[in-house]
Amino acid sequence: MNRRVLFLLIIVLSTSLRGQSIPRRLPESIVNDLNTRYAAWAFSQPFPAIQKQFRHEPNLYSPYCLWGDFDGNDSLDYALQIFTTVHQSTQLEWVVYLHQHRSYQRYVLETKGSDTPESGFYFLLCPAGSVGSGKRPDFRFPHDAIGVIYYATAGRAYYWSDGKFHQLQIAD
Repeated sequence: MNRRVLFLLIIVLSTSLRGQSIPRRLPESIVNDLNTRYAAWAFSQPFPAIQKQFRHEPNLYSPYCLWGDFDGNDSLDYALQIFTTVHQSTQLEWVVYLHQHRSYQRYVLETKGSDTPESGFYFLLCPAGSVGSGKRPDFRFPHDAIGVIYYATAGRAYYWSDGKFHQLQIAD
């Protein structure tokens, strides 16, 4: 998929997000879980070029925190891009907390070694029913999905189906 198509995909998907604002606070149970699991953690910080992009559209969504109904149970779920320290090793993680059975269940989508809290990755909400990609125009996301974009040049989406997350390439 070329950059022009990816740009149009981002514009189309983001138009449905107008008015969504960054939540003031994560649920306390999520923060407690993060504090228990990691010696240190923080939201990753997008590279300056990505920060500039988000400053122009500040109310669309956050580059490091996304929320939606990712598993189709009509509950609010959270996806976080965090920089963590575990056993003196630093890493970038994409973590999802699904609200299931009156509590949050944690799922790690991906972990990458990183020596800086800055990242070229950012989130994009792929609304339920939206087309998965140009490579699979027949596929529609069954629920809200978590798009992970790298500098608007590559991307993949994580969607929930059959009790687990699946990955779909949405851009080259």
